[in-house]
Amino acid sequence: MRVEVHPELFTWARERARIQPADLAHRFPKLDAWEAGETLPTLRQLEDYAAATHPPVTLQIWSSPQHRSMTPAGHSWNASRETDPGTYY
Repeated sequence: MRVEVHPELFTWARERARIQPADLAHRFPKLDAWEAGETLPTLRQLEDYAAATHPPVTLQIWSSPQHRSMTPAGHSWNASRETDPGTYY
């Protein structure tokens, strides 16, 4: 099963973890294609990538398009949250 992920989230998570692409290349040979939006990872690959880069849990939950229209109780979204993954946590 392939998982639709916004390509910029791969780059953001890797840079946030201060990991160079070469350091992940052996573990994720398609990373360049994921970051370019040319191919999608499987669910297992995405889980492994999250384990390697440690993105915030809220990013993992709210980054999918189906959840973007939902607002957690007591919270409101601002425009920057839609464009800057760093503001999700």
